[in-house]
Amino acid sequence: MKLRTYFWVWVGVVLVLTYEWLMLNGPQPEEGLLGLLRQLWPAARSWNLSPEAGYPISLVLGWLGIGFMLVTNFYVVRKRLGWFKYWGRIAGWMDFHILCGLLGPTFIVFHTNFKVRG
Repeated sequence: MKLRTYFWVWVGVVLVLTYEWLMLNGPQPEEGLLGLLRQLWPAARSWNLSPEAGYPISLVLGWLGIGFMLVTNFYVVRKRLGWFKYWGRIAGWMDFHILCGLLGPTFIVFHTNFKVRG
């Protein structure tokens, strides 16, 4: 994929996460996509949809964020080790590296519920 496509994937992820965050922090958390999933899938009815720290949504976002940040290192491995030189073009790996570098911190910021005090 091209970097432009990856950029729009990232914008889509940011828009979906923002919509869900606004719905979960609003007066009726059942209105978001997770609320819809909760209504359609009986096993999801017991889920706690709070975006606060320690709840499942926050934990999943944190794990996704650290996962994407770790995946960014695949580009360095591909570039430095000769064993992987036939595994695609280096430009494609760089584009994927940039996507993961955008997605990782995005998920981490939503994981912290925008309470980033560096």
